[in-house]
Order: sequence, then C-alpha cells, then structure tokens
Amino acid sequence: MVPNIKDVGNLSVLEIQQEVVRLAKDAQAGRLSLKDMQGGTITLSNIGVIGTKDPRPILYDGQAVIGATGRTMVLPRYNSKMELEPRQIMNIRWVGDHRHLDGATLARFSNAFKQYMENPGEWLLALK
Repeated sequence: MVPNIKDVGNLSVLEIQQEVVRLAKDAQAGRLSLKDMQGGTITLSNIGVIGTKDPRPILYDGQAVIGATGRTMVLPRYNSKMELEPRQIMNIRWVGDHRHLDGATLARFSNAFKQYMENPGEWLLALK
C-alpha cells in the first residue's frame, strides 16, 4: 500500500499540492493512517529522481493502474524538418489490472498523459 490522494478529479492543483505536502509530512513523522494508504485507484511513482531510466512498477492489489517515471534524459531526436536536436525524454511505464480495464483504455490514457506532459498548459485548462 502507498499513500494516495482521494477524489483527485474534483480537486484544484493547489488542493492536490496541499494534500501531497500533508501526506509527505505525515509519512516522515510516521503518522500515516490506514485510510491514507487504502482506496487508491491509480498510483504514479516518481522513482526517476533516484536515477532509474527504465522503471518497472509493481501493481498493488486492488488498484487498477500504476505508473512509474524514469529520470529525464537529454537525447537526440529528429524535428519536423528531419534535423537532429536535443530533446528531454522521460520513460513512463504503466501496468494495469485487466480485471479493471482493458489495454486499449490504458493506451488511450497513456497517450493523453503524454500530451499533457508535453503541453502542461492544456492540462491546466482541462482541470476541473
């Protein structure tokens, strides 16, 4: 089990940030409750900060999806004019439980997530 933010789809970015701070402080102080750790649907693990570039997340029982981010790397990529240019690349690996959703749904989610990561302004506009 991991700490998770409840009802994220109905929270503002500031409310999400406040809950992240609260959970982090409670975790550091050893005060996380069972309620803080149960009831998650999707987990996103930022293990790239410790250096891994190709993460391999393990799905927790009861959750539908887990994603893990790798570290950001600068790699050569072709632009629209077929010229090489440096680009920031981050691998994200998703694992889904097929009892909750099918692979096509997770693929569409992954594509939307990628679009929002590359265009954060769109993400902010789409928030409720």
